[in-house]
Amino acid sequence: MGVPLHELRDEKEVVAAVAGAMVAYATIFRCTGILHRDISLGNVLAVRQPDGSVHGMLIDFDHSALLDEERNVKKPGHVGTLPCMSTANLEGLDVSRTTLDDWEAALALLLCLAARPSRRDELCARLASVGSNGVAEFRREMFASRKSLEVTITDFIDPDCVHALRLIRALYVALFTHPSCAGTARRMLRGNRLVDPIVRRVQFAPEVHGRCLAVITGFLAQSRSGSLESLMALPKSTFVSFSSAGSGSTATLQPPPMAPVVCPLPVHPLLPVPLLPDLCGLGALRMKRKAHENVEASPRVKRRKMTHDDVGFAPANFAPPPAPDASAEDSSTVVGDTHS
Repeated sequence: MGVPLHELRDEKEVVAAVAGAMVAYATIFRCTGILHRDISLGNVLAVRQPDGSVHGMLIDFDHSALLDEERNVKKPGHVGTLPCMSTANLEGLDVSRTTLDDWEAALALLLCLAARPSRRDELCARLASVGSNGVAEFRREMFASRKSLEVTITDFIDPDCVHALRLIRALYVALFTHPSCAGTARRMLRGNRLVDPIVRRVQFAPEVHGRCLAVITGFLAQSRSGSLESLMALPKSTFVSFSSAGSGSTATLQPPPMAPVVCPLPVHPLLPVPLLPDLCGLGALRMKRKAHENVEASPRVKRRKMTHDDVGFAPANFAPPPAPDASAEDSSTVVGDTHS
């Protein structure tokens, strides 16, 4: 039904197959709430349509899991195929897995496909490397800012892969330049509080997921129409500039959005499934409700709600117990002496 990506000879068709597979993934997630968790070269197939166009197909859901189940995991394990695992998955961070891990896996897949043949193995090895301290230093440095990404593109990526380069840059903007969790470099905020953008990005997963999907659908529309000169422009008010992203300077993070941003999603041609209610939005509401319950059950809130009796303070109408009778003590002493 489909052919592996390495059997395609046109770079444009390879990129279109990956983009089409991610649209199928977004449709499956919208309908079922399932995360794939293993987006890699062997799990994306290309399907040739009767009109000659190429669509992508996503296979092998052996490692898939429901989004709600992933949120209940205390410490998610390493699931996926190297070097396409996300940074959080590669480092084993104690954070729930979301659709953003699969989008980052797709970005890593595009980087490997567009790499120069002479340096592809080196790039794949670096993408899969983790230091002795448990930190994926190459990944964090590469995705820290647009400038760092361009350095990696210059060193490893084939400049003839025009379509892959346009999609890589646009997908990076959607995935790593959110104003409240830009880049991958840990930043020190006021009060000596260290914030990891990879961990904080989970709070904005519905919004960033919608931005990534908008980039993919815009790319497919423009590639099929033959116009790739101006890839879908993202609102400037939504993302920070490239110069400030990942600079490491002290910044004040914005609070997470009160309501998730839902991007309208067309039905994929290979998956004519009627769209169900937005499970991503419902999941975000459940997370918000659970966070409120955790705050109410926190020790600090409990201490604030403790009454005077709980902490041993006497109320206003408290009367001390009567003092012992001194005459009784004297009489008992006398009786004791007489008995002896």
